[in-house]
Order: sequence, then C-alpha cells, then structure tokens
Amino acid sequence: MKIRMSALALGLIMASGPLFAEGPARPDDSKVNAARRDAGLPTAESQSDAKSDRDLTANIRKAIVRHDELSSYARNVKVIVQGDHVRLVGPVRSMEEKNLVEEIAKGEAGTGRTVVSEIDVAPK
Repeated sequence: MKIRMSALALGLIMASGPLFAEGPARPDDSKVNAARRDAGLPTAESQSDAKSDRDLTANIRKAIVRHDELSSYARNVKVIVQGDHVRLVGPVRSMEEKNLVEEIAKGEAGTGRTVVSEIDVAPK
C-alpha cells in the first residue's frame, strides 16, 4: 500500500510538472539554421577548422561570456570565423547589447579581419 501511494504521488508530481514550468518553451534553433543553410548563408557548422580560426572563435566567445550584464541571448550569439571574416549571428535584447557584442568581436579580431554583424534586436 505504501509503495502504491508513493507511485501515485510521484505520478501526480510528474504530471503536474509542465503546469509549473517557468515561461514558454524556447524555440528550436534548427529551423533557423536550416533556413540559413538553404539560403547559402554561414551557420555554426560553417566554422573553419583552422587552428587560428578556432582560437579566435574561442577568444571572442570567452570575451562575450565574461560580461555578466549581457542577456543569455547576447551571450549565445553565434560566432563563425572563416579566414579573415568574423560573422555574428543571433538575437540580443537591446541595441546596447548589439553594440557591445560587436565591439567585443572587433576588439578580439583585430585590424586584419572583417566583422560582419547579423545580430537582431529582439526585445522581451
């Protein structure tokens, strides 16, 4: 009887989980990636495998993540480095975040690389 009650209680808790989840489910980004790929635009899979490009990507990513004032959207902007081009893709919450992420990327990339921003401002 005790096991039955425990199983019933566990079932009720698990079934009610979605009722108490915070906020709406996040959209799956794979549709965005597929649309970009179909349009011939770079996606994260387009990242160059050259060591210098991987290192620069990691440095930009670390520099962005260090800024606690950035939203999780801004900290998750895609950074794609292909040779002399750094591409930033994704949403941020404000124009200030967009400008900051772009400045961080430009600072890390230096003068020999072009930073292309495809960052969109998507307010809350």
